[in-house]
Amino acid sequence: MTARTSSRTSFTGQASKALTVTLFAALFLGLLAKQASASDLDQVSAIHKKSDFGFSVLREGDAIGNHSIDFTRRGEDLIVDVSIDLEVKFAFITVYRYTHRNQEIWRDGQLYSIKTKTDDDGTEHWVKGRASAEGFVVESDSGNAVLPSDVIPSSYWHPDTPKAETLLNTQTGELAQINVAAAASKSYVPMPWGQEAARSFEISGDVDLNLWYDDKGCLLKMNFAAPGDGSQIDYVPARHPVSASGPSLAGYPLIGDCVRLEMTSIGPAQH
Repeated sequence: MTARTSSRTSFTGQASKALTVTLFAALFLGLLAKQASASDLDQVSAIHKKSDFGFSVLREGDAIGNHSIDFTRRGEDLIVDVSIDLEVKFAFITVYRYTHRNQEIWRDGQLYSIKTKTDDDGTEHWVKGRASAEGFVVESDSGNAVLPSDVIPSSYWHPDTPKAETLLNTQTGELAQINVAAAASKSYVPMPWGQEAARSFEISGDVDLNLWYDDKGCLLKMNFAAPGDGSQIDYVPARHPVSASGPSLAGYPLIGDCVRLEMTSIGPAQH
């Protein structure tokens, strides 16, 4: 999310998006003109048996919602379901609501497909993408594009996010250009089992936020300043894996060192 946000982004945009369009060659326009069907988008809804990563989202210290990231192994594929539900109230009246559902399929260490749907306070967005011989082919309500085959989505769980120069905007399907600056020294993030050493990374460019990862590349925390009023938005760990008892994902590429079956809960977020 953001330490500085562009005026082009909405209140929660940095939680799962970034901002620059790369349009693909005219040869592919006809192939991708088809709109995503309602049934396709309905399948994106996350299945919340449990949340592998759970965050309470705070605005100036007040809870406004939750962000969860769930991991499932299907054969050799890694299925990632992201769910964001935010609601800002003033005097018991909801003044802003945001929901986002994102399903990623990873195969052989690369993004194989993605489907997302977003309701940004009444404005709806959708994205569909799939790996191809030409690159990662995306169609969305914002347009169509062919992105690099090794593109990483702006869902931030991926351990190589701090190494990226671009991110796939999971709300718009656009390609964001980013710069990453690592903190010189580590800090400590409160986790269910105690303080965890982590290094923070300042992301700037088309998306602005701060991310914290431990030595294994596991996402522990993020924060940013909200566009408009500059209020502080913090993602506080509410649930996180703590045990090595999950054989289905233990040691699995990309996320196996972070996800375990046995969970511990802290904080107010309970899905």
